[in-house]
Amino acid sequence: MDPEAGTTEPLLAQQPAVGTSTGPNPVVVVSEAPPQEPSWLRLLRKAHSQISNVGTSMLLGLGTAFALKTIGQSVAIALVLLFIGLQVLAYYGFVNFNWRSVGGAVVRQLDLNADGRVDIHDCSIVCKRVVTWSLAWGIPAVLGFMLGFWLGWRFL
Repeated sequence: MDPEAGTTEPLLAQQPAVGTSTGPNPVVVVSEAPPQEPSWLRLLRKAHSQISNVGTSMLLGLGTAFALKTIGQSVAIALVLLFIGLQVLAYYGFVNFNWRSVGGAVVRQLDLNADGRVDIHDCSIVCKRVVTWSLAWGIPAVLGFMLGFWLGWRFL
């Protein structure tokens, strides 16, 4: 083929496919199917993915507990000082809090069944939402995080 002849065919189209020959009796190479892996190996692979998921979640729980314990104390002290400062400002008349309005807003946020009060039924709704959320994320991941958080909070 002359490169200066100006053909528009790609060079790869002119070569025979891999595993075939161009003679009068073409040879096609057939690969064998991979051997079936044993069931114990499949089970081990599945267990490994779940164990690594639990381990990762546990490490995240440990880190969260450590961060919350170290930073949480400082944040708690800052919030208490802020509350005391706001109460001092209210005592001297610089600010005025409408506590009925604040209480109504809190009740509206916590009253999940819209019956006008926060009671055990609202707690039941929260529990159902937590269970649904944890099932959506996967029980091993949630349990691993909770175990890691508890261990971190307790022993770090």
